[in-house]
Amino acid sequence: MKYKLVALFSAACCLALAVGCQGQTAEPASRYAAGSYQAEATGYGGTLTVTVEFSQDQLLAVSVSAPAETPGIGLEAAEQLASDITAAQTWSVDGISQATVTSDAVKHAVKTCMEQAAAAAC
Repeated sequence: MKYKLVALFSAACCLALAVGCQGQTAEPASRYAAGSYQAEATGYGGTLTVTVEFSQDQLLAVSVSAPAETPGIGLEAAEQLASDITAAQTWSVDGISQATVTSDAVKHAVKTCMEQAAAAAC
């Protein structure tokens, strides 16, 4: 008798599990509010401005305005980071050697833009 109860209980649990797992999947929420977001940060040469374009589910483009950065070093690093961040879809990319302060500033500004776009999507 005890064996039959255990078998019946096990079968009921398996049935409940199978039925419970057939629920409908929810539509994923948008990661970002589409649009253009700007943030400023202090680089090696002074204040730089980052503009990030978003669709609802991805980062489309990053542009950096850094007129006070050193030509050939900081300016090129900012442009390279913009490309790297767009390709990786995250601000968390490797910085550029010999342009650490500028790299950190660009990444910080992009992170701020990503947080703004994510918060606006809620």
